[in-house]
Amino acid sequence: MQNSIDATNLPNVYATYGVILSTVSGFSITLMGFIVDTFGVKTVYIVCAIFFSLSACLSFFLTNRIGIKKEG
Repeated sequence: MQNSIDATNLPNVYATYGVILSTVSGFSITLMGFIVDTFGVKTVYIVCAIFFSLSACLSFFLTNRIGIKKEG
């Protein structure tokens, strides 16, 4: 991002990025609180572990499929 944006606009871009990140974080914390109250902590941890594992498997599969090579 630093290389693709003009240096004069970079502070505004980072400020906007921070606002968006804070808003999304606040929303996700509120949503997770509601889900925990509804389904319980244990269920949420299990579902999150499943999604995390699926995400890891998908990233390994896509990395191999599109042929991303390691640098070095």
